[in-house]
Amino acid sequence: MTNEDHRILVRQIHILYKLGLKVETEHNKLRQLVNNGVSQDDPDMIKALESYKNADAERKQLEAEHSLLRKRLGKP
Repeated sequence: MTNEDHRILVRQIHILYKLGLKVETEHNKLRQLVNNGVSQDDPDMIKALESYKNADAERKQLEAEHSLLRKRLGKP
């Protein structure tokens, strides 16, 4: 594994951590809206759900890329 490969892995891990926090934050916003009885049709609920889905999709995409890179580099 080259130094550049190592830097890429470390950078991805850092970004994955930050994305995990973002997903958790967006999930908590959704939970708060549900707990406050906000309707699913409410613009705030729709916006919060979309933000959650986008953050989660971004995290899943990077996780897949990270997994492929680890596999290519022979990392468990």
